Amino acid sequence: MSKTSQHTTPCLISLALTTLFLITITILLRTPPDIFPHILPPICPSQTQTPDPSQQTHGRIFTERPELERTTNDDDEAKPWESIILPPSGGAIRSHTVPDSINPNDIKEGKVLGWGISMFHQLHCLIAIRALVFPETTENKINSTSGAHTDDMMHDRSHWAHCFDYIAQGIICAADDTIERPRKAADRHGRTIFDVDGVGAVHQCRDASVLWETSMRSLDEPVSMEGWREGVGVRAFLGESVAKERMEVPELYTLGMEE
Repeated sequence: MSKTSQHTTPCLISLALTTLFLITITILLRTPPDIFPHILPPICPSQTQTPDPSQQTHGRIFTERPELERTTNDDDEAKPWESIILPPSGGAIRSHTVPDSINPNDIKEGKVLGWGISMFHQLHCLIAIRALVFPETTENKINSTSGAHTDDMMHDRSHWAHCFDYIAQGIICAADDTIERPRKAADRHGRTIFDVDGVGAVHQCRDASVLWETSMRSLDEPVSMEGWREGVGVRAFLGESVAKERMEVPELYTLGMEE
């Protein structure tokens, strides 16, 4: 073999490889993104990420619940409204941990504090407002503005204003984007209207029963809140500890999960 051919062969190989590389890059750049999953090899199971339990959802059909729509106390077996939607613990997380915003000297030694869970805070506010409209259905009577002491009246009005504020922000924060179809109905004059009442709509809901369980378990075993950071929720902070053996919770909290 001549010296010329010895030098020419590596150059041809290099040129061929460079050309193949450029063609491959051109094809990849011109390939639509949705094609990649079909041409790229699947990720090995060991490389897949574990689903975040705080983001897992289940479908739940919104239906009319007679126990929640009750407006009178004409049934001796009917439960007060708050006992239907709140756990006996009230919905707080009991803990000996004193938050940084409180001076430890203001807390008696051994005192258990109640840390809030936003869902139950919102329900507490809803109960307070509902008690004004249907006082017969609640066991915690709230003073009306008639005949109440001025200080009590102003305190109640301030609390009610807080509750409207808190619930409004909670609803916006959740940003439930479920689309609800209009339904044929009749107005109070008997005229046909097309109304949106949300009945029959399927919502994607997170597991609310773990919040009920966390609050109830903290009655017997106060939770250490050491290491908790602002903005971290119950599921993310407590992790697997919220998935111990399940407790009995109201059906209202498990609708759609048993399917």
